Amino acid sequence: MKHIVLSLFCFASLALAADEPLIPASLNVLLPKITAGMKHEDIKAVVLKSYPKTERQDGPWSGQTGYLGFRLDDRFSFMVAGHMSGNGQEVVSQDARIYVLDRHHRRRLEIVPYRWQSGSETVLPIE
Repeated sequence: MKHIVLSLFCFASLALAADEPLIPASLNVLLPKITAGMKHEDIKAVVLKSYPKTERQDGPWSGQTGYLGFRLDDRFSFMVAGHMSGNGQEVVSQDARIYVLDRHHRRRLEIVPYRWQSGSETVLPIE
């Protein structure tokens, strides 16, 4: 029953914005350009071309790990998982989790890298 309610909630949320993508096309093009080891200024340089009002807006940090974040405009922000490098700089982590936040629809989209094992018989772990 819990899965049915959750599925209906997700379906209803997506139906509200069925005419627009979950991630703006301009941001979707930029996200693959953000790679492990990039610093705040590196990410901002990539994003500024499409979002000139970009401001740094970091997410939570705890110890050596946290989220490098940016407010793109009045509606969208995104955060990328990071860590402190050996020289004390905040950098993007390998296989970083990405969050895209849509303040208008009050939605947070989580993008998590998942690498399938080689072989055609591998099945996604969906429960």
